[in-house]
Amino acid sequence: MEKAQADIDKFTKNDKEMRRKDTVEVMVDIMSRIKTAGNELNEQTEEERERLYYLTFNATILIFRICSTLRVAGYPKEATHYLAFNVLCLDNNLILTTVKYLDWRVLNYVELGRAYADLCAYKAASKVIEYGLTKVLYTKKIEE
Repeated sequence: MEKAQADIDKFTKNDKEMRRKDTVEVMVDIMSRIKTAGNELNEQTEEERERLYYLTFNATILIFRICSTLRVAGYPKEATHYLAFNVLCLDNNLILTTVKYLDWRVLNYVELGRAYADLCAYKAASKVIEYGLTKVLYTKKIEE
């Protein structure tokens, strides 16, 4: 994660808003590396995933920050795949499905929905929000 953060800082130094295509390409490459590491975590046992939940959480933060900036810069298509991955990672870790992380999960559902809406993929945006609502209501029900 530290290497990914260092690369993000290095390659956005002169393009913090990620408007240039070369910056976007590098950010996609960085997210791909983070996703590969996240996939390795997701292949672990549930016990191991829970023990290392903070790695998943930190990975989703890096991906979210990049994707949010990309979406605002006019590159929502590049963001959807990785935001969907974030949602999968968050919903695949028992610790990250608790009320403590509910706000973070909701931000990811909304950002993915916004990226789809920016692409005029309203059906997909609606599905994401519907899915997110289901997860939020389930979390609320369990915590009561």
